[in-house]
Amino acid sequence: MRVARPRLTITALALTGAAAMTACSAASSTTQQTGPGGSFGTIPAAAAGQQHGGTVTWAEFPGGGPTWILPITTSAAFAASDVNQFDFQMWRPLYWFDNGVQPVETPAMSLAYAPRWSNGDRTVTITLKSTYLWSDGRPISSRDVLFFYDEVKVATSEDPANWGFYTPGLGIPDEVASVTTPTASTVVFTMKKPVNPEWFLDDELDAISPMPAHAWARASEGGPILDFTVAANAARIYKFLSKESMSLTTYATSPLWQVVDGPYRLTSFDGSTGAYTLTPNHSYGGPHAAQVSALQAVPFTSVQAEFDAVRTGSIDVGYLPLIDISQAKTVESGGYLAAASSAAAASSSGPVAAAARCQAARSASRPVRASARARCAARR
Repeated sequence: MRVARPRLTITALALTGAAAMTACSAASSTTQQTGPGGSFGTIPAAAAGQQHGGTVTWAEFPGGGPTWILPITTSAAFAASDVNQFDFQMWRPLYWFDNGVQPVETPAMSLAYAPRWSNGDRTVTITLKSTYLWSDGRPISSRDVLFFYDEVKVATSEDPANWGFYTPGLGIPDEVASVTTPTASTVVFTMKKPVNPEWFLDDELDAISPMPAHAWARASEGGPILDFTVAANAARIYKFLSKESMSLTTYATSPLWQVVDGPYRLTSFDGSTGAYTLTPNHSYGGPHAAQVSALQAVPFTSVQAEFDAVRTGSIDVGYLPLIDISQAKTVESGGYLAAASSAAAASSSGPVAAAARCQAARSASRPVRASARARCAARR
């Protein structure tokens, strides 16, 4: 059974009634903009003048440290903050959704141009942008999309829980008749029957993260590159990659995980605490600041410990627990900008989302999806 996709997970958190905070040296506006589900808040405008990169610290949810790194994220891994705050910083999805508090695609941050439908909504053609490269200089190709698809297909055939986006009989891969790569930049999905294009983009295509076939299509460390379109090879590859993904102690040292297409690459990881550091990938082809900050994830044992860090201003990115919602104004007086949800609670406690402390984060490169964190870092 499919778990909530990352964007919806964030929306559900927004319904809890807890607050997100952004500390800014000078907010551009106090006007509250309302988004879906009653959420409100603003993303600060870009700062003028020369900016300087540094290190942005942000709070992990208690017990929310990454437990999986392969972009084919398991259902179990979705219980942590892997996808939005970890995987998506290193491996981008084909289509980037969420723009501020609005659940819409941000074309400038997508790896591909708008999909083109034909054949009575049974065929969709996707063209990759040439501006995006792997960190080793190789272009992202249609085979990298096909590689992800073929590995998802074999993974879900072994166990539906191997991919958190999977719903048996629905969407990818079960409703797909074929996937072809007529050119290095073109991928064609043909469905078994007509589908709703908006749904397929929103729920299926944006769940695809191209993977570097030239580096990962192997069944052992240092082994030869295999033809992943052969089902037996795909199974061997998935077995190897999933095993490596469970080896938390080698996340920052394995050559596999250093081949990325997102704005960051992993340079340190503590498997016992979940703390990690992401540093800029200078080959990133998407929108970014002139000076890009490193990101440092800080684990906390409780929401109270995290809130204490917020109150003392010792964390750049934080969240306000529901029990402390009455202190939002006090927190704002300390330099943070709060954004929250006024909708009915979906659960009894928890954080809405996070936001960046603009003064420290203003030169970072769009660290996470906007509904998860205000991207003041990218635009100030």
